[in-house]
Amino acid sequence: MIASPAVSLAQSDSAAGVYLNWSQLPDLPDPLGVAGPFVGVHNDALIVAGGANFPKPVWETNKIWHDNIWVLVKAPSDEDTIDSYRWFDGGKLKRPLAYGTAISTDDGVVCIGGNDSERAYADVFLLSWDPADRKVVYKTCPLCHHRVLIPVQPASTM
Repeated sequence: MIASPAVSLAQSDSAAGVYLNWSQLPDLPDPLGVAGPFVGVHNDALIVAGGANFPKPVWETNKIWHDNIWVLVKAPSDEDTIDSYRWFDGGKLKRPLAYGTAISTDDGVVCIGGNDSERAYADVFLLSWDPADRKVVYKTCPLCHHRVLIPVQPASTM
């Protein structure tokens, strides 16, 4: 299950405060779900990449790392219901990977590090959702003096 937090500011008679309103989103296409995926939002799409889980029978098998990329987008609708969202197959990561860090940016989801069953990685890559082609674009982000360099498209002039 995936839940979507929506923050709304509301005034009440007793006190002003910040409240979280949660609504359920459709389950991941993998019925077992995954732990430690790279998760972020780009171009109004939720990107869930990689992760790990234990196949059935759970806890009696070895953990498996995944390379799937799933993208959840909202279908045009006046209502905000679970049926107004749809998962797309976003392709594959370069390798099965989980337990890294993900940062949502205007240019995509920056994914840093992670591991598999054998080792930890220091790789940095950018996952961007292209809504026109309904695909995820994968770009490697080089490191320079311990800083991440994110390749971006220059703003177009109109």
